[in-house]
Amino acid sequence: MNRQKNFIVFAFLSIFLISLFSFIACRNPFSSSEEEEDVIPRGKGAVTLLLEGQEARTILPQIPAFRAFELVFTTERASITVSRCFSTMSNPIHLYPGTYNLQVTAFLDDEKQQPGAWGELNNFRIVLRRTNIQTIILHPFDPDGSETGTFSWSISFPREVTDARLNISPLSDNASDEIEFRFAGVGGNTPLTHSTQLKSGF
Repeated sequence: MNRQKNFIVFAFLSIFLISLFSFIACRNPFSSSEEEEDVIPRGKGAVTLLLEGQEARTILPQIPAFRAFELVFTTERASITVSRCFSTMSNPIHLYPGTYNLQVTAFLDDEKQQPGAWGELNNFRIVLRRTNIQTIILHPFDPDGSETGTFSWSISFPREVTDARLNISPLSDNASDEIEFRFAGVGGNTPLTHSTQLKSGF
């Protein structure tokens, strides 16, 4: 009887000690960061890219309208090109540790024949087994200044307002390109609704 009791106690202590050693061997058994790091290939780090338009008033397609993206990562020694679509744009990109520059071209078609916007990042670092989150600001792709888009507005004015003036200026702060609209009889319950064609970059 005593021998059986001693065996049960010994087995219980053995299981307890094995579990304790396994627990101590993990740096943080309750942290999900270890699991996230495990998906990064050995010897590499990762970057996750988030997209933003230049500003809400920029004449630029909505970001989901872009069908394809070409990402060119460069270092002093190498250049790496990665292709993405909108649905996979935020997936981590695995790179060797180092300092990188990035050029992004956003296309309106799957064949990458119609560039619509561009963006860049300079001197960001990739750290071994860590994920770097970076935001890309997209700018209109318009090398010859000929592309246009439609700017629409709907504005409600207090009843006592009789006349209104609307000035639209480009983001480049070039005063000579400013456009002015004047409206009479705008006060009341009916919003002032209008639209105009503007060059990209406004």
